[in-house]
Amino acid sequence: MRYIKIKDLQPGMILAQPLLNKRGDVFLARNVSVNRFMVQRIREEQYKGVYVYDKLSKGINPKNQLPEDVQLKTMCALKDMDIDRCAYLSGEILASLKHADNISMNINSLAAYDSSTYMHSLNVAMYAGTFGLLYGMEYERVRKLIAAALLHDIGKTKIPEDILNKPGRLSEEEFAKIKKHPQYGYDMLKDMVSISPLVRVPILEHHENYDGSGYPRGLTDKETHIFSKIIHICDVYDAMLSRRCYKDVINPGEVIDFITANRNIMFNGDLVDFFMKSITPYPEGILVKLSDGRTAVVALQNKGFPQSPIVRDMRGNVVDLIHENNVKIMHIEV
Repeated sequence: MRYIKIKDLQPGMILAQPLLNKRGDVFLARNVSVNRFMVQRIREEQYKGVYVYDKLSKGINPKNQLPEDVQLKTMCALKDMDIDRCAYLSGEILASLKHADNISMNINSLAAYDSSTYMHSLNVAMYAGTFGLLYGMEYERVRKLIAAALLHDIGKTKIPEDILNKPGRLSEEEFAKIKKHPQYGYDMLKDMVSISPLVRVPILEHHENYDGSGYPRGLTDKETHIFSKIIHICDVYDAMLSRRCYKDVINPGEVIDFITANRNIMFNGDLVDFFMKSITPYPEGILVKLSDGRTAVVALQNKGFPQSPIVRDMRGNVVDLIHENNVKIMHIEV
């Protein structure tokens, strides 16, 4: 399968991944052969792209992705603010990630109706859960890490939507309200005996910085739980990629550079190093632009060289970027 832009979607193409609407419900299912009416509706609903099966993408299979049913159940639980259900589903997410060998983008977030809080929370849970597994944490701790990541932004339900969805820069007063969401989220869960402190604490601390410049309490690295530090990195990585989804290109390299530049300023340096060693910024099936002008599909990873995968251009030519000194990926096309 591969990702294509909406302008390239034609009647007769077969969807390789379901399209979800703004509420997290299925708009069109996997394996549907789209007709002219469906193509028109997809464009009207302003999806940026879709995943399709075709000859060019034969044999390309994205890894480390959640099963559709787990993703849909989790999105619904988040939408319904069903805290206990989210905590339960963290175990299903963990089971789906157990064999992951890298931290990889949730490919469905590219084709999403929008970069909603629900999709962002799911992405952060996937990143954090894979991080915990690769870091060697025991399964029960990883499950709690995933639950905390799923619920890390639940306090935003107490923030006015006009502030959350404001397209421009926030005023000081508006940002002061946004900064209250970790405390709001913690307060919503603090009396729930079914929710572990290992889940509650990172909700409160996920915006604390290494140097004490974060919020809401200005804690330093030594005062912050490791779950909070991991979720902080994953949260910023996905948020920065999601903001770029409003544009036509995404450059994970810019996000990686930002996080790396803030080692031991915003983020714990050792955890940043582990995250960067484990991340796969260009997952299989993604559409990328090469420095020589060609558009290509990521076909396979080169172990140990996450920014130099094997790609397949639009003519079907295979390019191994490890061996192409003068060709590199410029950005992901969305």
